[in-house]
Amino acid sequence: MHFELNKAFVESNGGLEFYVYLTPGAKKEGITELVFEGGNQQFIFKGFENKRVLIKISIRAKPVENQANIALIKFVAERFATTKSNVLIKSGMKSRCKLVRIANFNISDIPENLMKDLKIKEISSIF
Repeated sequence: MHFELNKAFVESNGGLEFYVYLTPGAKKEGITELVFEGGNQQFIFKGFENKRVLIKISIRAKPVENQANIALIKFVAERFATTKSNVLIKSGMKSRCKLVRIANFNISDIPENLMKDLKIKEISSIF
C-alpha cells in the first residue's frame, strides 16, 4: 500500500504528533515498519481521522515499571534529533498503540536519514 509519508504525522499547536505501535522486549531496537490500522476506530485521535498509519518501533526494554515507555521516549528523541524533554506520550501509556508528541517540532524538522528510512518501510495490516 502506498501513501504520502506526511499522513503519518500531524502538526498541532507547535508540535508534531504521530502514532506508534510499540513492541517491547525485542532483541533489536529500531523502526521495523509502517503499519496501516485498517478499520479499528479505537485508535483514532482528534486530528488523525482517516490517517491510521502507525510507526512500528521495537524496543529492548520490557513493559515493566514504565521501562518501555521511558526507552521509547529516549529512542524517539535520538532518532528525531531532539531532546527527551520535548517528547511526550500523550495517550496509550499502558498500550502498545501510543500517540506521541514532539514539542517545538514540525515535519520539516525530521532528519533526512530518518525520512528515507521511513519511506522504504512496507505498510502492512495489524488488525
